[in-house]
Amino acid sequence: MSWATSAEQLLPDRSMETARVFWEACARRELWLPRCEGCGRFRWYLQEICPHCWAAGAKWERLSGRGTIFSFTVVHRAFHAALEAWVPFVSILVEPDEAPGVRLVSRLVDCPREAVRVGMPVEVSFTPIAEDVLLPFFRPIA
Repeated sequence: MSWATSAEQLLPDRSMETARVFWEACARRELWLPRCEGCGRFRWYLQEICPHCWAAGAKWERLSGRGTIFSFTVVHRAFHAALEAWVPFVSILVEPDEAPGVRLVSRLVDCPREAVRVGMPVEVSFTPIAEDVLLPFFRPIA
């Protein structure tokens, strides 16, 4: 069984409007985040109310897809059977260049585990797991 086939068991919930906008952007190979209309900060996780100023309005903005690794760990045990083929893999927290303070949880690809470091510049790389679902992983900037 291929990884993409088994990972379909982990498809994201796209029923909430904010989640749907995010995943539709990923399907176009674009990284978008909502920016609060009240305080101007990006919202992450996908929330309808800003956790900083409690405003409800937000406008979506396209990001460059570049950022830096804030933290990482090497995962040696799959927390779901669909991820067995990944192990071991590097799980990262990425701070997007345009969104200081935001931390996106993702997977580092195209990089030996020994080369990973905090502060490493990365760029988004979309990986399909279903016909209309692409996951935003990151790879080192060449």
